[in-house]
Amino acid sequence: MRFRALPPTPGALVLATALFALSVRERVPERQLVERLRQGDRRLHSELRLCLAWALRHLLGNVTDERAAVHVVGSTLTDEARPSSDLDLIVEVPDLSPEGASALEELNADITRAYAELMTNLGESFRLLDVHVVTSREEAQGMGFAPLLRGSSAARYAIPLF
Repeated sequence: MRFRALPPTPGALVLATALFALSVRERVPERQLVERLRQGDRRLHSELRLCLAWALRHLLGNVTDERAAVHVVGSTLTDEARPSSDLDLIVEVPDLSPEGASALEELNADITRAYAELMTNLGESFRLLDVHVVTSREEAQGMGFAPLLRGSSAARYAIPLF
């Protein structure tokens, strides 16, 4: 019996976790799922992005001291995602240090690399995550993306804190 190596980076681990979860949810082998994703199945791309958001939320909960709330917005929630669609996230935190912002950008680059290996022809400027951070101060003042958290006509899905 031969074993494949475990994913080498946090981004690859998040993608592998999301693919596994989607495979279980869809009750199809991962290889078949990947083929359907490569063919552009929009519903599956939306579902994969939700699985990615859950995996990211879990990762953020394990690597930060803060209890960050994660919200999904955009095409992911309307079954309109395409292979080149990004995953729009609002991350709600008490405060964000420059180191924290840098870590989020590194995670985005890492997840994007892993996804680009799975899906081809995405272009050099493609980023999988579109992360908008809302701090407690911004939420209190209704600045930035805070209005989306207070209620708007935009579809929004809050991933529960655990």
